[in-house]
Amino acid sequence: MSERTSTIQQTYEKRAKALQRSESDTVFRSAIYQVCKEDILFWINHFCWIYEPRKEQFTMLGYKEPHLLFITWKYQDEYINWICNRIDGGKDGLTEKSRDMGISWVVATVFLWYWLFGGSGNDFLIGSRKEEFVDKHGAYDAIFPKIRYLLYRLPTWMLPFGFKRKRHDLYMRLINPENGNYIKGEAN
Repeated sequence: MSERTSTIQQTYEKRAKALQRSESDTVFRSAIYQVCKEDILFWINHFCWIYEPRKEQFTMLGYKEPHLLFITWKYQDEYINWICNRIDGGKDGLTEKSRDMGISWVVATVFLWYWLFGGSGNDFLIGSRKEEFVDKHGAYDAIFPKIRYLLYRLPTWMLPFGFKRKRHDLYMRLINPENGNYIKGEAN
């Protein structure tokens, strides 16, 4: 067993235990929720998943299916912290990205974390030259399907109070009824 495969197995077991306990222990669930709210890296590494449809990629990483635990790499941790610092400071940021670095998944995850746990007024706009790159059902090269994948793999107790899929998850728009945050899409 490779070191990465061993890490994945240990992380999976750790996550499963925490999730199982959070389902029955409301005090533990509240504590976990608070830690997730305060620490984006904890939230990602304990509750988030990504989808990798290319078999050669997910088997190379030690998985048997395309649903992968989101276990961040050091460069992703640094990038996540950089994005959060830009958002919290109200500053612009530019990212030049290459393929297979997980940057689209990272950005989707950061936006979702702010959407879930941020105070009101955290509204994000996702734009592209074509709508199909913003939101296209089941097309993971668009960003909204990534956000939905992340959202609907979370435990139900982590979803916003009052969230209804048909009312709050719309084409190129995701609304958090609990805090009023939005993630919107735009194409031009």
